[in-house]
Amino acid sequence: MKRYPFIFVTVAILVLAGAVLLPRSAASTSRAQAVYVQELEARLTALEAAAGVPSGIAYQGYLTDAGGTPLNGEHTLSFHIYDAQLDGTQKWQETHTGVAVNDGYFSVMLGQSTSTPSLPLVFSEPERWLEVRVGGVGGTPLPRQPFAAVPYALSVPAQGCRVVATVSQTIPHGGVHALEFDTAIHNVGSCWSSDEPTRLYAPVSGYYMAGGTFSLAGAHVDVEGLLSVSIRRWRGADQTHIQFNQARATIGAHSGVSVATGMFYMEAGDSIDVLAYQNLGAPKNTHVEDNPSFWQHTVNGWLVKVGN
Repeated sequence: MKRYPFIFVTVAILVLAGAVLLPRSAASTSRAQAVYVQELEARLTALEAAAGVPSGIAYQGYLTDAGGTPLNGEHTLSFHIYDAQLDGTQKWQETHTGVAVNDGYFSVMLGQSTSTPSLPLVFSEPERWLEVRVGGVGGTPLPRQPFAAVPYALSVPAQGCRVVATVSQTIPHGGVHALEFDTAIHNVGSCWSSDEPTRLYAPVSGYYMAGGTFSLAGAHVDVEGLLSVSIRRWRGADQTHIQFNQARATIGAHSGVSVATGMFYMEAGDSIDVLAYQNLGAPKNTHVEDNPSFWQHTVNGWLVKVGN
């Protein structure tokens, strides 16, 4: 008889529109099946399709054998969504064979096969539970994980935007500079336009995660001073600084980074800009990473609605 390894998994979902997945305790796992669940390192992330509406979920996990040694090789896993923690009706199922496991880590994309119904349609009702089976459909089931809220991010793109700057810009010494963005990574509801490169607009009223970050290019000699980021909210002609972060930094061979973020209420049509400041003795250029696989974007701004 094939003996299944221990599997240590924790699951969570990235909040794009109010969705979360809560981990469950390992206590209810059957010892007779020699399969155990422990909260460790994995995540369930809503992904955006090219059209702006996500069609899949990236599931990442970590597998070890009974002695705690990370597994390698190929394994079969099946994923099932139910409408109840115990028994209930299966709403969706998908099996992945030949899942590559390297030093214990694996990653699969759920919802990319021809399984029906399509994954977004599974969440037409709020109570949904994920069950993972080691060894395929007939394999050993792990305790189900609850979706604490319907993952609307699978069917409704998040209102708002995330933008980046791909060209270096100059931050004056002792002066405030509104960061200019040139590329939208996510943009729903006309949140950002190249016509106003410094402004991010709230498409609808609600609470938003608002923030920004910049990185200064390294210097040939160590220079010490202050870096700060301020998030400024505009309501018509009125302006309010709603978030501020400042730190003393030494800029040497490596760049220095400053970040500010928070959650704030925005009326439809309100906007933010991201203000950068430095007093390192002379104007400094923002860093542009020439190795995207290492550090993709170093000047960012975001305004993304929380909830639906």
